[in-house]
Amino acid sequence: SDGDARKCLNALEVGVLTTPPTGGTTSVLSPSSARKARDATARVPPTSDGAIHFTLRVAEESIQTKAVVYDKKGDAHYDTISAFIKSMRASDQKGAIYWLAKMLHAGEDFRFIARRIVIFASEDVGLADPEALPLAIAAQQAVEFVGMPEARIPLAHATAYMCRAKKSREAYESLGAATEEIESEQTERVPEHLKNKHFPVNPEG
Repeated sequence: SDGDARKCLNALEVGVLTTPPTGGTTSVLSPSSARKARDATARVPPTSDGAIHFTLRVAEESIQTKAVVYDKKGDAHYDTISAFIKSMRASDQKGAIYWLAKMLHAGEDFRFIARRIVIFASEDVGLADPEALPLAIAAQQAVEFVGMPEARIPLAHATAYMCRAKKSREAYESLGAATEEIESEQTERVPEHLKNKHFPVNPEG
């Protein structure tokens, strides 16, 4: 979208025109010198197969944009989202915004980021700031409504808020303790004073 496919094709063309075949002696030229590159590559003796290796360096110089190391299904994905969450947890707004920007620049799904902020608002901010969760949900709805690239703005807004908010994991940790107790012991019966006394269990029976 927004001409991205055309930009990629143009970058590929520049890379091919400015990169000599394997074994050539001409260095990669500036993308602005495409005309000179045609002459330069023409003078380079081709290899047996005439292959051109379109490396990361060639791609960066061709598109004039530095590539970001980010695998949305690999370690870089999980490491970056971890850094993002830990930065918010440490109230490091500058760091959290940096990791947010890296994820967005690398093409991470903005919905995934919004979900993580919603979870953070309840898990890490929790009772310390009851306004955090409504704001996170509002941000999640906003990104769905506006889409990219404007979705970056409510994401940054919510991220900054989470960094500045006071933190409390009391509710989350209480739930964890109760779950652990249920898993390790026999569950208790409901005490008499907590049972349903007002409505019949089977009104039609």
